[in-house]
Amino acid sequence: MDAALPDATAAVLPGPARRWRRLAWWSLFIAANAVLAAFIALGNVPLRDNPGGTLGLAYLAFALPGHLLAFGALAGLLPLAIGLWPRSARALSVSAVICQGLWLCLLLVDAKVFALYRFHLNAMVANMVFGGALQDQVSLSWKTWLQVTALVSAIFAAQGLLAWACWKLLPAAPRRRRVLQAWAVVALLMGGGQVATAYYDALGERAVISQWNYLPWAQPITAKSAMRRFGVVSQHQVGLPDPRHAQLNYPLQPLRCQSHQRPNVLMVVLESLRHD
Repeated sequence: MDAALPDATAAVLPGPARRWRRLAWWSLFIAANAVLAAFIALGNVPLRDNPGGTLGLAYLAFALPGHLLAFGALAGLLPLAIGLWPRSARALSVSAVICQGLWLCLLLVDAKVFALYRFHLNAMVANMVFGGALQDQVSLSWKTWLQVTALVSAIFAAQGLLAWACWKLLPAAPRRRRVLQAWAVVALLMGGGQVATAYYDALGERAVISQWNYLPWAQPITAKSAMRRFGVVSQHQVGLPDPRHAQLNYPLQPLRCQSHQRPNVLMVVLESLRHD
């Protein structure tokens, strides 16, 4: 009997039906993890004082799901190739849990790096980690390592429960058309997000361009020449962005510099300082 199927009737499904059921489970598992990934990514997005205002948040709500679904599907390609053909679905479930757990762990690390330094994980950070330079600059205590171990264990435990729940929610013989329709919607989200990116980039819309920084490892597509053929011309925006959506609220009062005496001020500037 297939270890991932909840009842005895599903074990006698023919080969093609079994593979379609596993594809349906894989799709549901990827979508559920994309929701978790969205919560992680949104932790660094200013929702109340977003620099793009309503337009920026609308673009982000449209582009972020497709972006995370694409990365989640990419992380799930290997489990799908491993577990689609064997008689037992155990290989699919275990490998998908491992890959999606690693993907969420990477996203959590990226979110922490972005919160501290306002940039995502890149080649420079990877070189610091694997080149040994990070150990010379950062020293993690045993409490920190214990917290990291607990967090990683919780993520993989949650992945196991999520995988089990997805199998339970899945019907014994899911319709192929529903699976194809779901992925058609995902393809529209991915393609629509790229088209919107190219359009607003050609338009020079700051409200949208400012959102790219919140998308982990985003590679915005540009098509200024093609958009120009359709009459999309860049707007000339003079001055600073709308202060109602600015994250820096300074100065609160007009500056007054009327003193003719040079102040005796000593400035002590630290590049970084640990609490201990």
